[in-house]
Amino acid sequence: MKKFLFLSLIIFLQIKFIIPNKNDFQLKCENKLVFQSADLSLLNCMVGKEATQNILNKDWDELRKGKLIEAAVIFCDICSFTETSEKIGSKNVLALLNSYFNEMVEIVNKHKGIVNKFLGDGLMIVFEFDEKQSKEEFMNNIIQCAIQMCEIATIVKIPDGKSVLNRCGINFGKVIAGVVGSVDRFEYSYVGDAVNIASRLEGLAKDLKHRILISKSICDFLSVDLKNKFTDLGMHQLRGKKVDVHLFGMNLANSA
Repeated sequence: MKKFLFLSLIIFLQIKFIIPNKNDFQLKCENKLVFQSADLSLLNCMVGKEATQNILNKDWDELRKGKLIEAAVIFCDICSFTETSEKIGSKNVLALLNSYFNEMVEIVNKHKGIVNKFLGDGLMIVFEFDEKQSKEEFMNNIIQCAIQMCEIATIVKIPDGKSVLNRCGINFGKVIAGVVGSVDRFEYSYVGDAVNIASRLEGLAKDLKHRILISKSICDFLSVDLKNKFTDLGMHQLRGKKVDVHLFGMNLANSA
């Protein structure tokens, strides 16, 4: 049965992803047997439920054109992972990462976020803004997600008995959501300056010695109780940016 599902998935992916011609693409997709024979739940696990739905519900041209949306982006990495990897050996690295990611993805799903990418020991997480929700409610949920990610990470133990520590960089702004890549290999992704800034913040969090680093675009909309948990770090220059960015940092117990 597993072999059948795997072969069905391969056929599904070949029809869905490798045929770039819109007419052929739509013609193939009209064959419902293709979808019935593929294990879409497995596809959801491989590329994400949101990406699967976006890909299935849109034609090729629309996917490649992308759409402009507002979103918050979190980049989260494990502290001192290179050093840890050298200590525990390659055989234990995957086990550690899978244990850690299992906890992180569960938290992100709980907060209705999208795990868009696994980047070595890191994650790129996206929260698409829905105008039905207030900005305060939206931003509070994101910060609560980041706090829980940092707190729960400590239950994952390195073979030497120490807890995993991680850091998050978070930014909000306009991004393009759509297919990125070539005809032979592509993925559903989010790109734009807002994404780049979030990535820079995660990298800067180590130098500024904070577990969670956010931009003013996030802090401005937080409730008073959450905003008071952050320290105003002033203006900072980010690599590749001409304009300085106003940053705020939060530390937690067991901070690196």
